[in-house]
Amino acid sequence: ILWLNADCMIQEQLNIEFLQLAAALKIDTKTITKEKMIQEVYRRIALHDPVLIIFDSASSYQTILPYLPPQGSNISIVITTRD
Repeated sequence: ILWLNADCMIQEQLNIEFLQLAAALKIDTKTITKEKMIQEVYRRIALHDPVLIIFDSASSYQTILPYLPPQGSNISIVITTRD
């Protein structure tokens, strides 16, 4: 289970969360775009058993849309909001 702080009131919070995941997965983020980094994080996570990712405190679906895992993967998500 991965818990991500999706509070968009904090500037770039999900970018920070994914950079931390990339570092933990030993992904070199200096030479790739944010989109490629997110794809590589999900590619490596999907190599393991099914994973649950919780996007906590999302302000809207639109703000987390670029960070959602690809369809058809073994990654499930839960999105929580303050509303």
